[in-house]
Amino acid sequence: MAARLPAGNRRRRNTGFSNVDTAASSNMAQYRLQSGTVRRTTGRYVTLVLDISERLRGRKFEVMKKAAVEYVEGVKHVWVTTGLEENIGLAVFGGENQLIHECTSDLDLILRSLDKLEPCGDAPAIGGLLMGEAGVITGPFGNIGDFPLQGHIIIFTDSGSEGNTSSSSSPFSLAKGGIDLKSMLDNAKGSITLSLSSTGISLGSSLEGIDLYNHAGVESVVHTIVRLQTKVFYVQIGKNQKNAILERIVNETNGKILDTREMHRLAQMTKIMMIAARIASNIMYSADQSKESIKQQIKEESGSDDPYNDCLDMVLEFVNPLSVEIRQGKFTELTCRSLQLGDRVRRGPDWRFGNQDNHLAGTVIGQESHGIARVQWDNGDTNIYMQCDETSTYSLRKVDEPRILVDEMIAVGCRVVRGHDWKFGNKDGGAGSLGTVLDVRREGKVVVRWDSKTTGLYKMGHNGRFEIKVHGAPVGRRGKRNDHKYKYKSPHTSDSDSEKETPRSKSRTTRTNEEPTDYVIPIYSDATVSAIWEYEESTEWRQYPNDINVKIEKAYQRKKTGKTIIEMDRTTYQIHFQRMIQENPNNKTQKSIRRKD
Repeated sequence: MAARLPAGNRRRRNTGFSNVDTAASSNMAQYRLQSGTVRRTTGRYVTLVLDISERLRGRKFEVMKKAAVEYVEGVKHVWVTTGLEENIGLAVFGGENQLIHECTSDLDLILRSLDKLEPCGDAPAIGGLLMGEAGVITGPFGNIGDFPLQGHIIIFTDSGSEGNTSSSSSPFSLAKGGIDLKSMLDNAKGSITLSLSSTGISLGSSLEGIDLYNHAGVESVVHTIVRLQTKVFYVQIGKNQKNAILERIVNETNGKILDTREMHRLAQMTKIMMIAARIASNIMYSADQSKESIKQQIKEESGSDDPYNDCLDMVLEFVNPLSVEIRQGKFTELTCRSLQLGDRVRRGPDWRFGNQDNHLAGTVIGQESHGIARVQWDNGDTNIYMQCDETSTYSLRKVDEPRILVDEMIAVGCRVVRGHDWKFGNKDGGAGSLGTVLDVRREGKVVVRWDSKTTGLYKMGHNGRFEIKVHGAPVGRRGKRNDHKYKYKSPHTSDSDSEKETPRSKSRTTRTNEEPTDYVIPIYSDATVSAIWEYEESTEWRQYPNDINVKIEKAYQRKKTGKTIIEMDRTTYQIHFQRMIQENPNNKTQKSIRRKD
């Protein structure tokens, strides 16, 4: 008999899950697809994607439906016995490409819809992944403690959904450009539309006219799923069902390939994730992160072995948050001799890219492949350039120019050292070692490449923690940076070329409507100051703690019209000197502040 969820005022356990609408999810808000009131919990978000193509009619189709039902019933059982909640959505591809249900805690609704499915038509697995991703982005981004909680797609299909790739040796040969989910949902015009009905959300025209087998759209879909940090599990319907597209996506998202008889593994995934998160938190700052040690802790935590390494893989992913991205080729060391990862650069002797750099310096943030460096320019634009010793092609040259901060606390190219909350031993190369920022995350974390050639993800304001801090970064007004770009002229660019080029105003840095004031990086000092800073709490003025008071005053003395950041009560705040307010950047609440001599 299937386990039943307790009705009424059932007891809810504190699972450690939290769902938050981050800036990234806010950017996707216009693409969120609401098919009515959706009942949800704070647990994991999983979208089931079933292949309902006509070719599966018969035993394969029934086996697939049975496996999907077993998964949902297994999740219900885990919920009833442990209190660990989960949200499940349902999408199909075949004669219809449809997101039937957004992720919901109403698991009986999902079971009823599964029972009604019938085979019809045909469509490639990419169509199913599109609908699965549409389901993923309807839910908020969540966390398990300090660790991000990814959206999950479980796709049920066979090798037949890969499509006919005979016209190309690889379905990914046209890797650049093409369609992506975001543009489809943004435009929603022509032959690609998303429609809302009583039965859910449908992808119009059944992908007619779109070559999702050899089109660059295949690569675009893969890129979108990876970029949105969605984990994909492929459940094979039948034996030896090789599907190159799905196998690649599973590999790039650190997912799993499973048999229909292994639904118990998927049903236990939330429980496994909780165990993995606890172990990862315990060993995050430990010198011993060996697989043998982790396996022993898994056995102690769960009371059983981890035969498929499901929990082990999650622990390793949690303690090495960049592992998936590095496997995708990001933040990789360069193989050429003229440049290194993290170097500051400008256009070199073989520059042939017009005003692509906007006459600014940039930072080497990775290597696309041997001889091709990836650079992020100081205006936020990113591109790839030839830097090859074998062909003596040097599009870039190394420069000794620090990153100038304008309206930013930290930016790609900044030099950093360990901060107040550093707990990683000598992973930076030892006390006083310097590193270069390669990426800045919205949630208050940054990717740093240390001069010792190790790379890691560190908190810079996340949950009020500062594991790194900026080292000696110049602070300038936006106008000064613009003046700087006009004064600099590459010796390899002719006057006529410079006159033809029009500097672009495009920037990926988020701007506000307020006056262009400057951030002042907090100064970590135990010195005393004479001024007293206070904030208004209800109708009372309260003095900042002495160490924070010192940081605010020193920042104020450096730039009386600027801003700074502080950490108080495990919360990060922005201090705006010109407006004399303290602001919580997460919920936008403000308090008045004042300075007393």
